[in-house]
Amino acid sequence: GFSYLDVFESEARLMSFIKKKFPESNGFGVSEFLPTRSQVEVIERMETDLDRFFDLLKVTFDEGGYESEEFGDFFTAATSYVEGLRSGKGMVGTDIQEFADRLAGPMAGVIGEFGGRFWSLCSIDLSVEQALEISDSQENATLFSQLSFLNKTLNSHREALLFFGAFSMLLVIGTILIVFGWRKGGLIVLFPIAGGGLAIGICSFLFGELNMFHLVGCFLGGAISLDYALFTIESYSRKGMIPHSVWLSAGTTSASFLALGLSSIPVVQSLGSMVVLLAGITLLLLHVSSTYLSKKLSE
Repeated sequence: GFSYLDVFESEARLMSFIKKKFPESNGFGVSEFLPTRSQVEVIERMETDLDRFFDLLKVTFDEGGYESEEFGDFFTAATSYVEGLRSGKGMVGTDIQEFADRLAGPMAGVIGEFGGRFWSLCSIDLSVEQALEISDSQENATLFSQLSFLNKTLNSHREALLFFGAFSMLLVIGTILIVFGWRKGGLIVLFPIAGGGLAIGICSFLFGELNMFHLVGCFLGGAISLDYALFTIESYSRKGMIPHSVWLSAGTTSASFLALGLSSIPVVQSLGSMVVLLAGITLLLLHVSSTYLSKKLSE
């Protein structure tokens, strides 16, 4: 902010928001013992009544059995503060700056000023998930945790990849169904979908949790498998077998992506293994079903 009071005001709003959203969280900030902009504005509005307030406070102390003279230092400091407000000097220009200048060691990092901009630090006990939720809901919130920031970035990439990849595949599948009809087009689409389901299951069994590159491999392998299925189903409809061009393409593709699947780099391994499994399983299903498909398509 442009003053300590503005900074403390923002910090107080943040602390209040977090404690309302996560009541079990524990936090501490300098705004709990230093004045905020709104608090000073309230005091300034009460300026004309403060002298009378201090007199009434002394009377209240005396009536309550306390000797108001014992609180002389408090009343002196309070009167000086009011005089500072009246003379145009506030906590910003005097007391808070003096307090900040006196801080030393690690405490000097609690509040400060650089290049005309003021800042303060607060500490709040939150989980990574809670911090990410606050970062998503607050436009000006910035995560300094590299791991959290990386997870957030990769998650947005995964969502974008899933959306555009699924949209593209649905567009291709819809085109196939329109061009080849529901019967033949459905068979062309069926085998890559079945191969994809089996490939995902095998990868989950072998590698555990799937990552973004498994998803990339799924879309890439699905496109290759659709190509194989299209040429094979078209050949079966003419009472032929799987074309030699398809076998040759499958061989070169499998060899290339198998090399990636054997890599020691996990992301490369994920991509290669998914493509090899999906394309290979789809071609195997097409070959096993050759007799049935040739008979059904020739009817």
